[in-house]
Formats: sequence, C-alpha cells, structure tokens
Amino acid sequence: MEMINGTQFINGRRWVDTYYNGRKVAGSQIVDVSGEMLSVPNTYDDTAWLKIYGKTVESGEGEKYPDNPYELQGVENPTVRVSGKNLLDISNYVPRFDIVYNPAMPNQISLNGTSASRYIDFNVFVPANTQIQVRCESSTDVMQWYMLYYDDTLSTSYANGWSRLTQKDVVGIRIYGLPANHEYTPCTLSNITLYIDVPDSAVIPYEPFRGMTTIHFPHTLRSLPDGTCDYIEIDDVAKTAKLYRSIGEKVFNGTEKFSSDYQGTEYFRVYSVLSTMTNATLSSAICSHFPYGGYYQITNENFSTTPFISPVVAFIVKRSTVGATTGNTTAELITLFKSWLADQYNNGTPVTVQYKLATPEVIELDYNAVKTYYPYTQIYTTATVQPTLEAKIRVWEA
Repeated sequence: MEMINGTQFINGRRWVDTYYNGRKVAGSQIVDVSGEMLSVPNTYDDTAWLKIYGKTVESGEGEKYPDNPYELQGVENPTVRVSGKNLLDISNYVPRFDIVYNPAMPNQISLNGTSASRYIDFNVFVPANTQIQVRCESSTDVMQWYMLYYDDTLSTSYANGWSRLTQKDVVGIRIYGLPANHEYTPCTLSNITLYIDVPDSAVIPYEPFRGMTTIHFPHTLRSLPDGTCDYIEIDDVAKTAKLYRSIGEKVFNGTEKFSSDYQGTEYFRVYSVLSTMTNATLSSAICSHFPYGGYYQITNENFSTTPFISPVVAFIVKRSTVGATTGNTTAELITLFKSWLADQYNNGTPVTVQYKLATPEVIELDYNAVKTYYPYTQIYTTATVQPTLEAKIRVWEA
C-alpha cells in the first residue's frame, strides 16, 4: 500500500478504503456522470459501468414531404474511446533502427537515418477540436510537426511552436528534425513538449501519456420522439455487455403488401402490416418522407401507426405524388404507390420508418472492460451522431 498526497492506493493505482470503528474515513466513492464526453478527475486504475444511449437525428432542409425526404441518422457503429491523462512521454515513441533514445538522458532523442526517415512518431492522444502546439529544440535548428489521426491520415506540416486545432482525434505526433538537403547530418531533438492552449492564451504542458482503451460496437442505436431508445450497457460487476433494442426499422422497397380503405379526389390512404411493431395507440414513430399525422388526417401527406387487429403503418398520399388521377382504381393506386416506393429505394432515398418494437430484444455482446486511469479519465465515442453516455466511475474522496 502507498500514500500519494494523502490518498491510499494498493497494487499500483487501484483503490482501497480505510475504516475506523466501522465507519469509512478515507478511500473511494462511486460517482454518476453523463454527457456526450465524460471527463472525470481523481480516478483510479479501475473499470467503469457504462451505458450508451441511442439517438436519431433527422437531417434535412425545409418541410419534410415525399419529394423532400429527410435522412434518419442514428448512432452508427460507435467506437468507445477511453483515455487517461492525454500527455506526451518522450520515451513513448514508435521504435525504428535509426532512432536512439538513452534513458540516462530522458529529455532528448537522436535521429540518425537518411532525410526520408528523419522523423519520429510519439504515441499521444488528443481529442478532436482541441487547440494544441508542439515545441522542441533541434540541433539542426529545423523542426516541423504533424498530427497523426486515428484513421491513419496525416495532417499538413506545422512550424515549431505553431498552434493548431485538432480536426479529428489525434493518436500521434510526428516530428521531422532535418530538411532534405542535410541528408546525412545527425539530428538531436530535446525539450520536446506538447501544449494544450487554454482560452486566456496561456498554455499548459502535456504530461506523460497514460494509455487508451478502444471498444467497437458494430450496431446502430436509435431513438424516438417519446424518449424510447436503444442502448448498450457494459456492466463491470457482472462482466457483461448487452444491447437493448427497443426500436425497429422498416425500409420499404415496393415489394410489400398494401391495402387501401380511402380514395379521395386529392388524397388516398394505403397501409401495411408491421408485425413486429407495438400495437399501442398513438405509438411514437418517425419516417424519412412523411411527417407524423393521424390515420384520419386527410388534409396533408403524412404517416401514422395504428393499432388494428395487427399493427399497421399508414400513409396519406397525394395522387399527384405517384402520378395518379381521379380515374385510377384502388388496385391501380396501390400499384402506383408501390412503384413510387421502388423508385425511391432504387434512387438511394428509400422510405424508412422507425418504430417501437412490440417485444424489445436483448442481445448479448462480447464484454470488454471500460478501463479508467489514474488520475484522470476521459470517455467518449467517435460516432458521427454523438450518443449520450452515462457512467458509474470510482474516484477517490478529497
């Protein structure tokens, strides 16, 4: 056991509680945190309970209607990233035969290769949209630096001390210490420092990197307007990971069976059974091409979910939308609507309905621990649509 600034630890940076006369007098507590990015100080080398909530964003401009569809974007294939204190350690470089690092001189490193390889990559982690700068001293008075992004792309080059915004998650810093015309001159870099800019124009040093965990989930998590959502729960006590699927998705391609029970001079109604949809009255749902309306709302184009003997999704459609006239029969209206659905599908804009499942699914996933790091932990995802995260994390008490 060891003490650091009055805080007790056991087995490195793991937690331990101290009791006196049956009352805890020092140690740890579990805190609940939530948000799109979780930044938690005073953490241990431990594991956390984490829940990832689904979200659906309707992307489009103007009023949604059949000729102006919206895209339904969920939290697609989220990758959870957990990092410790995001700091540069000069010894944490990518090894290469022409790089010389002497632990006895921990503040400098030598590059001995030809000009093509006169660079060094440091393993770091900096989230997107963070203002950073890199400074160092070079024996050749020349230095350029790059950001290595998580997707294996490289930023443009920056001069010594330049401040730049990370466009994507940065997992490495590359430093060149020599121009091409100094082909065989050895180069020594020293006092390499990564800074994070803060709003008052001061800078704070980037301290030693403490590790990162990445967990990928090949699933899409959605939500509905009434708050129903899919979610993934990672339980560090039970050592389980589960996907709770509450939302179904139907992508129409024109092969579905439809019926029609209303044919007006301007609008007609068609409906199709969705056997997996809940049969509850006024169930929450969203559609890419139609706003939510009502089964008997015949004044505009809309869709609705209705509890008949079997749950159905119904569409109120203008005859002109599908090229119909008042002379078309019911069978012809259905055929024209199905042909229109097929055209939307083949054009890459399929009519899509997301709805509440009658029977939610629970899917067992591979368990990977959500690690936390001493003394600071950051948790977020790389999904385009950012989910809300909820976590229970052990911290030490002040």
